[in-house]
Amino acid sequence: MHANLAAACLFAIGVAGCAERSGGAAGGDESGLSRLELVGKRVFFDTALSNPPGQSCGSCHDPASGFSGNFGGTAGVPLAADRVTPGLRNTPTASYARFTPAFTLTTAGTHQVARGGQFLDGRAASLEDQAGMPFFSPGEMNLASVAQLSQRLAAAAYAPLIREEFGAAIFSDPQQLLHAVTRAIAAFERTDRFAPFSSKLDNALAGDGALSELEQEGLRLFVDPLKGNCTACHAFNPESGVASERIFTDFSYHALGVPRNEMTVSGRGENDNRVPTADGVREPQNRRVEIVFP
Repeated sequence: MHANLAAACLFAIGVAGCAERSGGAAGGDESGLSRLELVGKRVFFDTALSNPPGQSCGSCHDPASGFSGNFGGTAGVPLAADRVTPGLRNTPTASYARFTPAFTLTTAGTHQVARGGQFLDGRAASLEDQAGMPFFSPGEMNLASVAQLSQRLAAAAYAPLIREEFGAAIFSDPQQLLHAVTRAIAAFERTDRFAPFSSKLDNALAGDGALSELEQEGLRLFVDPLKGNCTACHAFNPESGVASERIFTDFSYHALGVPRNEMTVSGRGENDNRVPTADGVREPQNRRVEIVFP
């Protein structure tokens, strides 16, 4: 491998996230969580909610893989709860998802520029919107209705915790319950477990460590517009003291140059005139890239 390319790769893989702490397993530490966040954590890892039981949010967003994963899928997409039905897209990591802005579509000259939004096609405006969709997707948790989700949550061991947080009558209104638990999941996903900013690069920028000579060369190549120019898409400001400016993405959309999968033109595809996302996906961030599931 060319020395310059090797240096850039070492920077991207070796310092942009491989040393970051895991977000904690399903039965991990719950200290420091608010009651709302704790409800979100319990729902996030509850495998009894799917149809058939066996899949949770954490099944495809595994902390050990940087909150990513394909639930046994071997073709680049996750399997549904039945462990047979394939999903439509590769699972994006939930790490650092709280920094993704809401979807916008602007005009630049003769082009439309799409940016932001949850999911790879940006069809959810917020973490709350995103959190509710997989429950009812046939390629994911496969529940038939909000009422079915309500029944399963009412039977959960943490149902009293849900009542404590949202009131004794919360289970009498399935739609309100759905709104409540998606708020809780989003609150959990906004905790530092999902965005530790604890990589070697973060430590070096904070003055708590140093990059090797090869890593420093990789950083120079990564940001140099005449060399690697990686930051043209994987935006990163090494001079900034603001951690959220070190996510390694500009949240824009890019076509991958592969034939369109017609099955996926159901989010922000041509049907709602969002042309920039019909053949493209949102730029992934490069943090935790060593452990994020391919």
